[in-house]
Amino acid sequence: MAKIDKIKEQINYLKLLLGVFIAILLSLIGWTANHIDNIENIRFAISIFLIFFSSIVILYINKKILSKIDELEDI
Repeated sequence: MAKIDKIKEQINYLKLLLGVFIAILLSLIGWTANHIDNIENIRFAISIFLIFFSSIVILYINKKILSKIDELEDI
């Protein structure tokens, strides 16, 4: 497999992961919005933590995708 094909496959895999984490983030935001009245509940606190964690993962995956695209320019 050529190096360019390998990088393209890595980008495609990262795009899939990005879509999954965006779906998870939107689901968590929706669940949290529906359960805003139970703010003292431990599940609410966990969901807030997971929203922040998912956001950080999305930013990290986006950074990796952009670095792979830059790597493609060098080839």
